[in-house]
Amino acid sequence: MQLEITVKQAVGLKHDGRHCVEFLLDNHAPQRTRWVDDFYDTQGLVVQPKNFQSSRCTITLKADKSAYKDSFLHLALFHQRNIRDDKRAAEAHLPFSGMTNGFKGWVGLEHKDKYGGKLYIEANLKEAAPAPAPPRPKAAAPVLDDAELAEQQAILASIQASQRRSQSGQALPARQSSQNSIQSQSQSPASATAPSWPWPDSTSTSQQAAPRPPSWPDWPGSAAAAAALPPSTPSAREPEAEVILPDWLPWPRFRAALQAGRREALSLSSRLPAFSGEPKPTGRRKALLIGVNYPGTSAQLRNGINDVERVAAVLGRLGFPEEWMLKLTDDALPPEAAPTKSNCIAAMQWLTHNVAPGDVLFFHFSGHATQDDAEGSDALCPSDFMEAGFISSEKVYETLMRGLPAHVRLTMLLDCCIPCLCPELPLLYDVEQDRWVVGSSASSSADVVCFSAAGSDMTMEELHQLRMAEHGFVTSAFLQAMQHLAQQRKGPVTYQELVSEASQHLRPFAHRALQLSVTQMFDPNVRTFRFFDAIKSKVR
Repeated sequence: MQLEITVKQAVGLKHDGRHCVEFLLDNHAPQRTRWVDDFYDTQGLVVQPKNFQSSRCTITLKADKSAYKDSFLHLALFHQRNIRDDKRAAEAHLPFSGMTNGFKGWVGLEHKDKYGGKLYIEANLKEAAPAPAPPRPKAAAPVLDDAELAEQQAILASIQASQRRSQSGQALPARQSSQNSIQSQSQSPASATAPSWPWPDSTSTSQQAAPRPPSWPDWPGSAAAAAALPPSTPSAREPEAEVILPDWLPWPRFRAALQAGRREALSLSSRLPAFSGEPKPTGRRKALLIGVNYPGTSAQLRNGINDVERVAAVLGRLGFPEEWMLKLTDDALPPEAAPTKSNCIAAMQWLTHNVAPGDVLFFHFSGHATQDDAEGSDALCPSDFMEAGFISSEKVYETLMRGLPAHVRLTMLLDCCIPCLCPELPLLYDVEQDRWVVGSSASSSADVVCFSAAGSDMTMEELHQLRMAEHGFVTSAFLQAMQHLAQQRKGPVTYQELVSEASQHLRPFAHRALQLSVTQMFDPNVRTFRFFDAIKSKVR
């Protein structure tokens, strides 16, 4: 078993500056969290309470938990006075027996019999995460079927096309207002056909498409791609029954029904379809993109809306229909498109409404994050957070993940000024050690993949640089990594390669690495990155 300890925040510390926490259990080697620096507000004052950014330590028990019933966990807070001098600032002891069923709360610290502040920690006993399957030899490429290879190549081809256009000096397609986007949802049909390769360039005045390279297949699911597939061999397999999927509601109709209290109108219009064997992709894709700049406040940013437009452009070229791509930004004219707390929560419900196995979802948030003092967990900041409050990690999990059925793919991209684990997923990938680390106890039957910033020590200068940036660091690193990998080769890219490449782009800035967290375990060295696949739920 493993004892996992998470440090959330601290108050009343005697010293400002860098701190870390060391945990020592009887007959085990001491384990330390990463060093965490102070955060500063716009007036240059230290932000209180101190955010430890959910720093984690994991202690693998050498015996059954019953052998530790009389043991104590020793906590020591260290303060870094200079680069070569660490000082023990305060300490505390917790009985192991008090953590066997989980512990969450404040722990008082002492230093020379005097009050030394307090830490908010969470401690849980968990079964050790099974080791992932051994990686394939690096010389061997992942084995993919035709549709999988076509989809991955189409993703990389889209990024390459965007880069070629930017290098040639052409502008990106003009940004459409959120009001036009919402109106198109009301007028557009409920489904759209995914485009085939090559996609037309909306900035070009020519109506003639570029010649088709023979090595690039059509987008999976298009008519040309289906015609290009080899004929299937005769078999005694019975014809498949038609699957009737529950209807999706456009955002204006969904929001109106939600405000009117017509909960029955938002329930599943039919039971989830029954599948014999694994369900096939439905071809349905829906995205929610939230960008908040907080104009006119001390928390003002410049990147939130720009990030939404960049991500929307990529998703549009990957087959996400515009009528099922909802953008909430604080420059929007209609109130239903503003990223308020109520709108954000309702939009999350819209994203997962009537989702069926085989559907594909995408969630993007670019804005501020914080720690919710009441919950002790990370939280997202909507545009009206000063009046309405934050959106906690628990709320994001309950709204986006809990009710998702198996074989649904949800990709999340979080770009926040403070590294944010919202929601906290069961497994975190340590790219340096190339291993999974047990995260939260939350679970989901769906295949949820989240990209965010890993914890970092951020100086006041770096925080100011982030707030003045025109594009978010995490969003830029994620897209730049895909562009760079597309330049290197035309083929599949594993999750490990994508995370490593994006981390390289993040290191010159405040964040040090890209954090990958998931709900289903897989080998990042083998599984290829795609927006549209979903792996089976595994019982760990």
